[in-house]
Amino acid sequence: MAREMGDAPALRVHDTRVSFAELAAASEDVAAALAGARVSRGDRVALVAAASRRVVELVHATQRIGAALVPLNPRLTASEIAEILATTRPRIVVADDSLVAAVSPSASDAAVYALSDLERATRARLKSSAAVDPQAPHSLLCTSGTTGVPKAIVLSHANHHASAVATGRRLGYRTGQSWLAPMPLHHVGGLAVVLRAAIVGAEVVLHPGFKAKAARRALALGDLAHISLVPTMLYRLLPELVEHGALAGARSCCFVVGGAGLDEKLAVEARRLGLDVRATYGLTEAASQVATTEHGQLEERPGTSGRPLDGFEVRIDSADREGFGEVHVRGPQVSRGALQGEWLRTGDIARIDAHGYLFVGSRRADLIVTGGENVRPEEVERVLETHPAIAEAGVFGLPDAEWGHRVAAVVVPRAGARIDADEIVAWCKARLAPHKRPRVIDAVASLPRTASGKLQRRKLGGCR
Repeated sequence: MAREMGDAPALRVHDTRVSFAELAAASEDVAAALAGARVSRGDRVALVAAASRRVVELVHATQRIGAALVPLNPRLTASEIAEILATTRPRIVVADDSLVAAVSPSASDAAVYALSDLERATRARLKSSAAVDPQAPHSLLCTSGTTGVPKAIVLSHANHHASAVATGRRLGYRTGQSWLAPMPLHHVGGLAVVLRAAIVGAEVVLHPGFKAKAARRALALGDLAHISLVPTMLYRLLPELVEHGALAGARSCCFVVGGAGLDEKLAVEARRLGLDVRATYGLTEAASQVATTEHGQLEERPGTSGRPLDGFEVRIDSADREGFGEVHVRGPQVSRGALQGEWLRTGDIARIDAHGYLFVGSRRADLIVTGGENVRPEEVERVLETHPAIAEAGVFGLPDAEWGHRVAAVVVPRAGARIDADEIVAWCKARLAPHKRPRVIDAVASLPRTASGKLQRRKLGGCR
């Protein structure tokens, strides 16, 4: 693509634009630095850094030498990072300069490099590019497993390519367009923007984290074709657009909203303002989008996530009288390692109407989605139950207009102990990333359990 696009813009960071030729040359240089660090085909490169030009170069550099990228949330605690690195076993870890000291003790046998070190690292001669094996791992994206233990979803080059092509068709994404990416690159929704732009021949407008003011200014220019958001971001962005008179520029952009359920009131308000909002349902295991609405479909069918993208088959298993059952997915976008037999069992509950439109009733029953980030209650419970004052903990999501849900906990104190909510919050701060920390903590005499002792999570809200 670099040869074909040449001087066309590939990346915009702040006020700097980088052409496809420049990005290709810089990525080649970073690949030589990785090779000098003894990274070779089949190795894994962990990345703990906020979005930046150098990070985008690294994404493409790992592909150049046949290594797999393992992007981690830079806001994770040292213990959380250590657990993931022990699971994924990277050859090296590359981190923001400010994070190297915190990451190094967690890296075990892996060498740790600061991003700036790559500029000074010894270059090794790169072998001539061999054809990429479509089924080889491109990236490992880490999510909480069903027990709260981190698991790595292995996505191949073929998975990402199939996703990019299908998304482009559904959204009319074309060569030369610009896509604003405020989503973190450790999230499949952020990484997918970088990859599909390279495949389509389009520009990524990279924001290192979401700020409503920065997004509003970018949209006001009127040259963006698409923007990826989670509902919390859209919730914050709408008043910013109205207050500063930026709706005219924003109306030329397609707002792709996923990562959590899109509240109908929020969707109605966005449409009232003349914005083209598309709801999407996706999964890390499916390399991003599974179903996405087309223009006007949210108005015709409120609450839908649209029809499945090209290549996907979606079925509803064990449907109830209203047609709701577990979503099963298969297609070239789905990670092979996530399949159970021929299908990915998502754990999400939805129905499909007579016209093929998907309506998601609830995301994985025990999953808390807050600000577009997934939180497994079991992981938070494990941390809480290591506190000396807590005998048992139950974690659940409280509905929240801005965040979708807030993490809440009810805890049973040990005999003779007193629960100090502020002290427990401080305890969690050292052990959990910000989005996983309970915002509400209540002490209770006991937790609701079945006769067999299983926690009845859906009843936890009634214990408060």
